[in-house]
Amino acid sequence: MPAMMNITITIDGKRYPYWHQFRLEQSIDHMHLFELQVMDVKEDTQLSCMKVFLGKRLEVNIQSAVNEQQLIFKGIVTAVTTGSKNSNGHAYCLLTGHSNDYALQGVRRTRAFEGKSLETIVRELLHGVTDVIIQLQQNPLCAYHVQYDETDYQLLRRLAALYGEFFFYNGEQLLFGTYTPTRIPLRAEEQLSTFKITGSIVPAMADFSQYDYLTESIRTVTPTQLQKDKVLDHILSLRSSERCNRMSIADPEYMANRQEYLAIAEALRFEGTSNCPAIRPGDIILPEDQAGKKYGGFVVQKILHYCNVDGSYYNEINGVSESLVHKPYTMPVIPVCYPQSAIVVDNNDPEQLGRIKVRFRWQAEGASPWIPVLLPYTGKDKGIFFLPEINEAVWVDFQQLHPEFPIVTGSYYRGKAPANKGDTQNTLKMIRSRAGHTILLDDAAGKEQIIIQDKSGNSLLMDTANNCMQLESPGQLTIKAENIHLQATESVSVQAGMNVALSAAENISHHATTSYMVAARKVLLMADKEYSLQAGDWKVHADNVLLKSLKGSCEIHAAKNLDIQSEEKIRMC
Repeated sequence: MPAMMNITITIDGKRYPYWHQFRLEQSIDHMHLFELQVMDVKEDTQLSCMKVFLGKRLEVNIQSAVNEQQLIFKGIVTAVTTGSKNSNGHAYCLLTGHSNDYALQGVRRTRAFEGKSLETIVRELLHGVTDVIIQLQQNPLCAYHVQYDETDYQLLRRLAALYGEFFFYNGEQLLFGTYTPTRIPLRAEEQLSTFKITGSIVPAMADFSQYDYLTESIRTVTPTQLQKDKVLDHILSLRSSERCNRMSIADPEYMANRQEYLAIAEALRFEGTSNCPAIRPGDIILPEDQAGKKYGGFVVQKILHYCNVDGSYYNEINGVSESLVHKPYTMPVIPVCYPQSAIVVDNNDPEQLGRIKVRFRWQAEGASPWIPVLLPYTGKDKGIFFLPEINEAVWVDFQQLHPEFPIVTGSYYRGKAPANKGDTQNTLKMIRSRAGHTILLDDAAGKEQIIIQDKSGNSLLMDTANNCMQLESPGQLTIKAENIHLQATESVSVQAGMNVALSAAENISHHATTSYMVAARKVLLMADKEYSLQAGDWKVHADNVLLKSLKGSCEIHAAKNLDIQSEEKIRMC
């Protein structure tokens, strides 16, 4: 039943008595909305209404005529609607608007906050906003948060939900952090016209798990059992005992507990009509019937105020069990972040996990945290290890499309950094490092080859087309092994521009099945102890032959005959 109130409406600092009806919708989850219908205006003043009211500050004071209960609301006119009402020359004018936090719902921004405390981020987002109360329950250091295509208001709501802080407008002030609700008794047939309490069975609960690639562990969290009343305990006991497990990239404890809060919000709800103007979002109402029977406490989630110029007033209340009073229960709305390009700013991962830091195109400065790079093959002491270079372009995807969980899926060539390779038949495949070390695979018909080459000219050519292989170095080529075996089905050729040296710590063996030839301008064969020549036939041909023993005897033995012949003379001394 409506009650009589003293109602004052002020627009742009001036009291405005020319109105018919006022409606205000206040919610703990959203900005407040109001509608004010002003007195009939003449058609020739319709457009002037927009100039007079649009963008102006509005303040409403609804004071009880019998006690000190009152409602104070401050907002801003964001729209003015005028139109023809009837044929008597009059028109209507409807002012609609929002609470003063409407300024936060302006420009959508994309930016990152790195290594800042929660309070620092909140104050930065609320810079320039008046009538703000910031009292955090906790003030953690936030490694990385992204405001991605969000208004400041949307990010503040997300941060509040994530860290378990309240964030709402109470009609006069914007609150972020702790909140001590006012407890308001409402008795049926006095402050309460009607009310009902609805209990509903809620879905089964799920456990939440999160995989941490740094520790290679899976953390599973079961929802915390909150302290509830007997009625709520009974309702929740009726839900299915079957449990499932859900993987989450967000903190599993947060997700599990948030699920429990949402279940409580759905399990027991209050709806009622009241004439108490002092009720605000976040307050706790204590309904009781005419006999004084109490029905517990309910947090006001939403309230609609209605009043007329004659002073009549009433409101409609929606609430949830006060078991949720210590925590906000709304799920954060995560912006969807699609794959996009970025520039590498650091690739020296201190944890040696192959991660990089990038700067997105929307960042003028700063960088992402260390983010993993998707590789085709990895593992302990094995894998393919390729990291993009600093200042090169990479393509970044996001786990579950969450802007704060990026992962690099690849690199790409761009206008300022083309590949400078390729052909119309796509026959060339290449791996080339920053220093110019190259592995080239050429699939051109009739020219198939593989080349491994460094910038100084050392190269290994595997010529598939000509069935040959070539190892080349402009400097020195050294082959080291415990055993080296060279085998050719046809020929082995060793050539040197100057010298060839063969040495062995013990033995050198030369063997040829058919013939063995040594040719040089001079040939010197030396042995420290013994020099033996064995052959079926031994022939020596030379212009001159000298056999000389320097220290001992010289003996020539023949198994049969010894022939010494000379075309001129034989001298024996």
